[in-house]
Amino acid sequence: QAFHPASSSLLPLAAMDLFSCGSTCRPRDLATDTVKFDAAAMGAAAPASPALERSLEEHQRPQQDQEGEEERVAEATCRELEAKQKLIDQEYEEQRLLKEQEDESARHQEREAHLRREQEEEEEARRRLQAQREREACEVREREERLRLEEEARLAEEAAQRADVEETARRVEARRVEQERARKAAVAAFLKTHGFTGGVSGAKRNLMNSTYPLHRAAKTGNAQMVEYL
Repeated sequence: QAFHPASSSLLPLAAMDLFSCGSTCRPRDLATDTVKFDAAAMGAAAPASPALERSLEEHQRPQQDQEGEEERVAEATCRELEAKQKLIDQEYEEQRLLKEQEDESARHQEREAHLRREQEEEEEARRRLQAQREREACEVREREERLRLEEEARLAEEAAQRADVEETARRVEARRVEQERARKAAVAAFLKTHGFTGGVSGAKRNLMNSTYPLHRAAKTGNAQMVEYL
């Protein structure tokens, strides 16, 4: 059964008023509660006879027996009421202690729940911080890898450009060397064919005049040889 402190706190007072036995449980005083009469006055008026005394005693005995029974019943009722009041007080105290235990248990559970929430929030904050650090570290690694790849690509492109330039220069030089070789061979053949023994600057003389290789190439219309010479 549910325990309501507001209503239960009034229970002992209500029960105390209900089961109060102040007047009921108070022992009777036969001197004050019985019929009073003045024996001296009665004796002065008329002498007391044994028959009258016995009659009075017989009249008072049932009343005294009844009053004694009523007193015993009242005392038994008072004890019963006191026992009931004691049980009520005991039950109230047990309910009060039980309510205090339940309240303390509820407060304890609330404190534990609060501590668990704080621990969970701290753990969640640590997880978020760890995840953020991991993301930042991953971004740094990705940026470094991207920069490394870009540098490698730039170096490879520069190396390829240098190779192209070097290859072009080699080809140009090879073509120049080949052209120079062909020019020298053609000049040597021209000089030999036309009897020039003094080289490209040596003249061939006769009695009348001197002829140079360049003049002979021009005279023969050999434009290529003119360029070579």
